[in-house]
Amino acid sequence: MWTRIALIASTLLVSRFVQLKLAEHADNSTILFLPSLNSTEGFTQLKLAERFDNSTILLLPSLNSTEGFTQLKLAERFDNSTILLLPSLNSTEGFTQLKLAERFDNSTILLLPSLNSTERFTQLKLAECFDNSTILLIPSLNSTERFTQLKLAERFDNSTILLLPSLNSTEGFTQLKLAERFDNSTILLLPSLNSTEGFTQLKLAERFDNSTILVLPSFNSTEGFTQLKLAEHADNSTILLLPSLNSTEGFTQLKLAERFDNSTILLLPSLNSTEGFTQLKLAERFDNSTILLLPSQNSTERFTQLKLAEHADNSTILLLPSLNSTEGFTQLKLAERFDNSTILLLPSLNSTEGFTQLKLAERFTQLKLAERFDNSTILLLPSLNSTEGFTQLKLAERFDNSTILLLPSLNSTERFTQLKLAEHADNSTILLLPSLNSTEGFTQLKLAERFDNSTILVLPSLNSTERFTQLKLAEHADNSTILVLPSFNSTEGFTQLKLAERFDNSTILLLPSLNSTEGFTQLKLAERFDNSTILLLPSLNSTERFTQLKLAEHADNSTILLLPSLNSTEGFTQLKLAERFDNSTILLLPSLNSTEGFTQLKLAERFDNSTILVLPSFNSTEGFTQLKLAERFDNSTILLLPSLNSTEGFTQLKLAEHGLIIISEERLRCHVL
Repeated sequence: MWTRIALIASTLLVSRFVQLKLAEHADNSTILFLPSLNSTEGFTQLKLAERFDNSTILLLPSLNSTEGFTQLKLAERFDNSTILLLPSLNSTEGFTQLKLAERFDNSTILLLPSLNSTERFTQLKLAECFDNSTILLIPSLNSTERFTQLKLAERFDNSTILLLPSLNSTEGFTQLKLAERFDNSTILLLPSLNSTEGFTQLKLAERFDNSTILVLPSFNSTEGFTQLKLAEHADNSTILLLPSLNSTEGFTQLKLAERFDNSTILLLPSLNSTEGFTQLKLAERFDNSTILLLPSQNSTERFTQLKLAEHADNSTILLLPSLNSTEGFTQLKLAERFDNSTILLLPSLNSTEGFTQLKLAERFTQLKLAERFDNSTILLLPSLNSTEGFTQLKLAERFDNSTILLLPSLNSTERFTQLKLAEHADNSTILLLPSLNSTEGFTQLKLAERFDNSTILVLPSLNSTERFTQLKLAEHADNSTILVLPSFNSTEGFTQLKLAERFDNSTILLLPSLNSTEGFTQLKLAERFDNSTILLLPSLNSTERFTQLKLAEHADNSTILLLPSLNSTEGFTQLKLAERFDNSTILLLPSLNSTEGFTQLKLAERFDNSTILVLPSFNSTEGFTQLKLAERFDNSTILLLPSLNSTEGFTQLKLAEHGLIIISEERLRCHVL
């Protein structure tokens, strides 16, 4: 038996990928450590351990005062689904559930429980909760309210709210609101355009027919304004109406409607003969300002300019009133830098320029909407695609007339990975993630408000207290803009996911306190020589100084996560999420399983309710060999092999600094290999 274990241990130690460590090592490499491997340096551990209830959790140290770390917990629910638990957010279990489970139609979904009484989860949809939390509803999809809510609810402290009509009976208004007028109307103010009041009113109001309209003053003699109207169409679609431009309906439709295949599209009528609609495009004017162009409406430039305003420095800005004392408004500003780069500025966050830059690399126009030769609309990210100088986030139409967001070079069929907006069976609008669910395949996201009036991106129905998981934009001590995860950082109450620029002008996602040079660990999006888009972890790959986590398409059209240098065919090791015949979700490693071409790493439940990692064809009882992570009496984390330890039914294999320790409790000794 000891010879067999020694052979296993030697095999494990030969692997060049034992340590996956997100921390700053002596050689400045960023790696992911498994716990109890390095007691000397005190790095950040992404740690797999066992809780008292025998569940397996991923531990982040020093973030949870109770146990000294934040728990990202994999556990089994009573319905045998596997859930990822975030601590202290769900009073029932002490965790927030990000739950992967099987639907009756065998689809794999991320469950957002307690929002939809019929199915109890999912939808790219925000339902209104008893606590008046912010909800996003897609119009005509909720029979209870029959409206779509783009709502930032007004709180007792008079915080700014964005409301769509007929949704809030308590306050009695529909507000696309950034300021309150004396007549209680909700207006979006563009300063210096209306001499009477010092601004132009882009006003949401209620019409006699209960429709909500965006009004531009003094342009329509009949009503005293031009109507940009949100209303219900005869076919129950929600449309934005421009008066007197469409002889059929008396309006030009900037329309969110349902096609015969139930897909949701934005229609610009009679502009694109092929598909019946056109694109919203960001382009450069002769004065170097950035404008939003609607094609075929402006004979001079062949575009209609839905242009916000011209600033003194010739930049194009979206003005939000009364938020910036210097200029009298908050600028959501598309401007030109001295190096001709285009940036989106948020005021008062950057002491140098008075703005926080949500900005890609220098010397480029960023987050740019443009037209491809095939008339498709793409969002361009600079310097990532050698062919066009951009990485394409592309809006296009599929053969079924659905609208998809395309990521280049990842799908051999269309050369894109599809992030698709479509209609669900319950008429909800969802963001589809391709190749994961043959039937429907999707996951959902939402915007909501915290008790402190902050705006967050939420995963609905996961937290019984607040009913969502929070992804929050906030300000750091150094005036940078960060994406914060709540309750993980005792100093600021958040874990910081920070977008910043490297010395080589690349854009990186920073994880705090892991890189001594910049105080962050860099998660970098870049292009490989084959024009594929990869996620880079610094200092792990000598060729590019990064470890590549690459999304690609497998031969069977599935989406896989590639790790470099492990698969000679593609130069990557494929970490693939797939479904077994028993509807379980497994992590596949390539070339080890002749049936599917992968070795299955499966999370399952043992009779003792523990969570185990199972390898196929090794355990005749369950068809898997069980690799179980558990905690020893000395709080060390050990890897258990079944049937070798009579006490727990496992043999304990413990990873240490100088090798693999085989623990024999019967003889009270350790074998170091």
